[in-house]
Amino acid sequence: MAYATAKVYIQQAERAIRVELFFPTDLPEVGDNVRGVITLLHGLSNSSLEWPHLTAAYRYASDKGYILVIPEAQNSFYNDMYYGAPFFSILTKYLPEQLNRIFRIPSDAAINHIAGNSMGGYGALRIGLANPDRYRCIGSFSGAVDIAALAEAAAALNQPNDFLVPVLGPKREVLPQADTFWLLEQAAALPTAKQPRVLATCGLQDIEPYDILAQNRRLAAHAKGLPIDYRYLEWEGAHEWYFWDRSLVEFIAFIENDDYATQKKAQWTAPVT
Repeated sequence: MAYATAKVYIQQAERAIRVELFFPTDLPEVGDNVRGVITLLHGLSNSSLEWPHLTAAYRYASDKGYILVIPEAQNSFYNDMYYGAPFFSILTKYLPEQLNRIFRIPSDAAINHIAGNSMGGYGALRIGLANPDRYRCIGSFSGAVDIAALAEAAAALNQPNDFLVPVLGPKREVLPQADTFWLLEQAAALPTAKQPRVLATCGLQDIEPYDILAQNRRLAAHAKGLPIDYRYLEWEGAHEWYFWDRSLVEFIAFIENDDYATQKKAQWTAPVT
């Protein structure tokens, strides 16, 4: 297994983006047979380091032969910020071009997938649904998926540093292209073969202060009325890394359409003898 930390300079944005990379290609059972690429997005106030440090993401990726790409995007909500950097453009266009040029990371949409936790769950939907020609599967784990409701809740808390003002502007205006409900409708209007597949998860205790559970239930209910492959799972859990670790396992099983998640859960509960 190979691990790399890169700072990739994006000329169009005049900034360097930190990216954690994982390559399973030196494992005998993987070799040159890379199954695909999963881009993992971090949450609010996090960085590119949490996924590799707080989950077994690298081990899960090595089980199935996936390259991992974990970029850093500050508190951008993966949008082109009103006050700040154009992270949506960076992560959908400029960074993939650079990574392909430097590291030869496959860009074929059939084997590229994107997922994230919390803010990154929203980001995965924001990026993946807007780029169905680039990503086959999307995973949103405890995603802050209703950004309009999130903006209202953040404003009601009256915090001195409202994290959505730099993203959306002083009026916290949510444009259609930043709204997951609208994006789902656009993706559902595509021919079935061109639609991305979506897996969303949320813990039953993920309520305060932004009621992430209710946000996810609203989006899942909206998806039910659309002709799109949108799978929603709930189980006991809060807004924390134990839940997101298991969510990643569920997402890999969703991509592979196999019993990988069942196998891993059996290992987790195996008695010590």
